[in-house]
Amino acid sequence: MAVNLKNVKDTVNLAAEVLGAAAAVIEGAKQLGVDVDAVGGAVKDAAGGAANGARVVADGIGKGFGAAADGVGAAVGALGGAAKAFQDSREAAEARKKINAARQSIFEGASTVMPLHKFVCQQGKAADAAFNGFDMPGCYLIAKYQKGDHDKNYSDYLGIFVGSSEHMSDDIVSIPTRLGDPDVYADYKYHQNVMLFVFPCELKDLDERRELLLRSFAGERLYNGVRASVGKVADGSL
Repeated sequence: MAVNLKNVKDTVNLAAEVLGAAAAVIEGAKQLGVDVDAVGGAVKDAAGGAANGARVVADGIGKGFGAAADGVGAAVGALGGAAKAFQDSREAAEARKKINAARQSIFEGASTVMPLHKFVCQQGKAADAAFNGFDMPGCYLIAKYQKGDHDKNYSDYLGIFVGSSEHMSDDIVSIPTRLGDPDVYADYKYHQNVMLFVFPCELKDLDERRELLLRSFAGERLYNGVRASVGKVADGSL
């Protein structure tokens, strides 16, 4: 049976990209204070040697937050045959599991988890107009899930928005509006299953923590899209 080398090369490239992304997500989660050592070691080693020269480009973002992946470059040399590609595909599938585990750890590290509509209603019904449940600096995630999906596996989101503000309350309620993010606005308007995850932090750490979250959730499901300051991973399933 003839081997289509183009298909093999594409498979290896995809495997390398997913492996690199897994290492980036795990590192980002660790720098956010999440203990992911149980899921991180093997995939880091795999990312280092995958796909005949795939490499992870990393940069430091300073002030104790360590390194987060800045991008993934794949360089494929002479292919040893289809077997190598299939092996990398299996490693990529394992890497996807580790990505999900690292992201789940980030979700579980939120100080508050609640439906977005509940938060907005609490803000709108407050007797005191100055009430702000989270009138403090911090980052937050707004994630959309399948309707009826109310389990604690938060890594299976359908779309996600990363936000940050010196005054989170006002910022959060502005996102599901016409002047906010169009994807979150559509999800909220049409009563989708949308959850809010809040991560308070000191003002001096705000930009760096937002950057780590953007890197950890980079992919086609990230609503921030080209507005974010990080590149998107090419594989849409991330």
